[in-house]
Amino acid sequence: MTLDDVKAYQQQWVKDRTYTYAVLGDKSDIDMDYLRTLGPVTEVTQEQIFGY
Repeated sequence: MTLDDVKAYQQQWVKDRTYTYAVLGDKSDIDMDYLRTLGPVTEVTQEQIFGY
């Protein structure tokens, strides 16, 4: 595998893809305004994640 192969793979399979981020933590410690600049933000509860 050469560097050109890696570049071709990136161009075909990675470039321009949509990503989903999961951020876990205390809401008071997270800059929600910044996160909203990255895209839509959906908050979920522990019950929705863990089922209890």
